[in-house]
Amino acid sequence: SNKRTTDNSTSSALSQHDLPQPLQTVPVVLDESNTTLDIEADSSSASKKFKSNDHETSTDAEIQPFSKNDIGLFVVDATSDISGTEQLSLSIRYLSRDNNQIQIKEEFIGFTPLSDSSAKGIFEKIIEYLRSTGLDLTYLRGQGYDGCSVMSGHIGGVQKLISDTAPRALYVHCASHSLDLAICDACDDKIIQLFFGTIKTIIKFISGSPKRQNLFKKAIEATTCDIKRQKLAKLVDHRWVEKATSVLSFKQLFTSVMTLLEYLMENADAETGANARAYFKCIKDLDFIICLFVVSRIFAILKPYTEVLQSKNYDLAQCYDNIEEVAIYLAELKYDVTKFHELETELEHFAGENDITLTLPRTNKYENVNAYVKTIYETFIETTLTELGNRFSKHKKILVNVFNLLPSYVVEKEFNDVKQAFDFYKDDLPSNDMNVLAAEFEMW
Repeated sequence: SNKRTTDNSTSSALSQHDLPQPLQTVPVVLDESNTTLDIEADSSSASKKFKSNDHETSTDAEIQPFSKNDIGLFVVDATSDISGTEQLSLSIRYLSRDNNQIQIKEEFIGFTPLSDSSAKGIFEKIIEYLRSTGLDLTYLRGQGYDGCSVMSGHIGGVQKLISDTAPRALYVHCASHSLDLAICDACDDKIIQLFFGTIKTIIKFISGSPKRQNLFKKAIEATTCDIKRQKLAKLVDHRWVEKATSVLSFKQLFTSVMTLLEYLMENADAETGANARAYFKCIKDLDFIICLFVVSRIFAILKPYTEVLQSKNYDLAQCYDNIEEVAIYLAELKYDVTKFHELETELEHFAGENDITLTLPRTNKYENVNAYVKTIYETFIETTLTELGNRFSKHKKILVNVFNLLPSYVVEKEFNDVKQAFDFYKDDLPSNDMNVLAAEFEMW
């Protein structure tokens, strides 16, 4: 991708390695399974149905068997069906050699009931399922799921138990989930948490009564003309995509929210009116308005990336390339005076339209509102960059090790620099003799 250039302090926001262009054949699945339990899932080679009434998985067409030489990995996710039964979903991504052509294929295998949600129980269910597909575990090269301790634990987690059985099955934390956690951690600041708490409470207040919902629809009709969104999106604490949608929709419908709260203050019963008055005061607070603009600006930048990271055609190199791109852009944005002034102007215009006074309380230590806005703005960007680096450092390490097998990448390295990668993948190379590999490396 085309990356913007900046000074050394910002261009190294995530990486100390200059990685080559995306390697299209790195067989790593980065997306979590998002298959729902009550629909028919179709693929080019198979059609499977999940029967929620008896909790069994049925396959209408045979999945193409894996050959002995197919190198693959698996992706696992878990969710509950409508009856409350925990279901394990499993997909397999593999390299298939057809007429000397290597193709990356991905198959959704199916759902299976999960009675034991311990690491050992999940591990045994996965192994049983993988063997039923005909996959030789000797050729298993990857495992992908979220980062909870049961799954990712390095002592007794599922990934450790899988690695003990298939030593070269590298664990890769789902990239979309990693981005989700990075943003959630970046929002851990007290002022940001209070901001989210206010939005969540107001949305719950409006949606908690059919009468208030109907009044809100009328408020939207009275205050908006060209906005497509006609309702607030529920704020989900631990899924930042939904959180981003909620914040962006709240900003769009802010005037409508104020109109509703003003109406309820004057016309509702005492309890509802008191709540409406408190919420009205909260959303006109300086801290809330600043957070609304700062958070929505950053979320609008990041939201498309999490959608891309769930594409099944994405590989690890493309993933890291995108994360590096957005990190560089955010680092530039932090010091972009023009962009910051645009944010200030938009904030002032917004405040004027909604009769909000932008003044600092006496206890605030900052010289003026602009200095306060800038501090929150830069701090949130910096925290986001730090969390992106922390969450994707392991992805970078895996990627660098894979690239150590490529002649074009290691021309200026010593054999000892790449020996670990060669040793790990030696059985996948034309020769597994380290002396032969060392000699070939010297020829490169």
